[in-house]
Amino acid sequence: MTKAHRNLVLYDGVCGFCDRTVQFLLKIDTANVLSFAALQGETAANIASNHHLKLNAEMPETILFVENFQTADENVFEKSTAAIKILFAIGGKWKVLGGLMSIVPNALRDRIYVWFATHRYQWFGKFDSCQLPSPEVRAKFLE
Repeated sequence: MTKAHRNLVLYDGVCGFCDRTVQFLLKIDTANVLSFAALQGETAANIASNHHLKLNAEMPETILFVENFQTADENVFEKSTAAIKILFAIGGKWKVLGGLMSIVPNALRDRIYVWFATHRYQWFGKFDSCQLPSPEVRAKFLE
């Protein structure tokens, strides 16, 4: 398993904002520590089952970050904590931003996250199906 596949970002594959976020993460992940899969896929379903998480594939309400994917130390984070963990994994100035975000109490961060998530299709649109990654970055996607 590569270093990148140990840190997995599960995102809403039909969400316009989520797609843009993944494109941004691909750009700033210069150390190649992240890999990606859509919440609508089999990988996400297996992780949800293994960790007793409820996922609504029609309207996923959260991003998931799987730290130490497919190891004995696998941990799953959701909502704002997932976003912070992603920034920590990327490191550098992004780790500082994650640290600043973590100062805000989790309950408040998640309320803001859920509010934004409920409006993201309205504001940024929704695709009919998951977008295919470009050939240059396809190796970073598990499915």
